[in-house]
Amino acid sequence: MFLKIFVVVEKEKLFLILKNSFKTNNLSLLNASVYKKVKRD
Repeated sequence: MFLKIFVVVEKEKLFLILKNSFKTNNLSLLNASVYKKVKRD
C-alpha cells in the first residue's frame, strides 16, 4: 500500500519537473527569438 503511494508521488514529482523544464525551455526559446529580432533592428 505504502509503496503504491510512493510510486504515485514520485510520478507526480517527475511530471512537475518535466512540466517546469518544458516551461523554462519555451521561455528561453522565446527570449532567444525576441533577442535576435531586437538585435537585427
